Amino acid sequence: MHSTTQDIELTDGADAAEGNGLADKLCNAMLTVIARRQTRRVVQGLSEAQLRDIGIDRTAVLGNRPVIEVDVRLATYLASLR
Repeated sequence: MHSTTQDIELTDGADAAEGNGLADKLCNAMLTVIARRQTRRVVQGLSEAQLRDIGIDRTAVLGNRPVIEVDVRLATYLASLR
């Protein structure tokens, strides 16, 4: 089953019946991580023109992470050297 960010409901602890429980905090933290990963994947799939159209800066969502693009032939060659 493929989940989307619309399927994930995040609670801030005040909405939860037992908002102070460790299990609730862990669950909310995991859901936050999942939602962030899904957002990053979606943003990575957008072109620069699409990002400009919706007014989003790639680094604002993905952070200032280096992006390395490697040609498939180079990756295959390097893997064969192992």
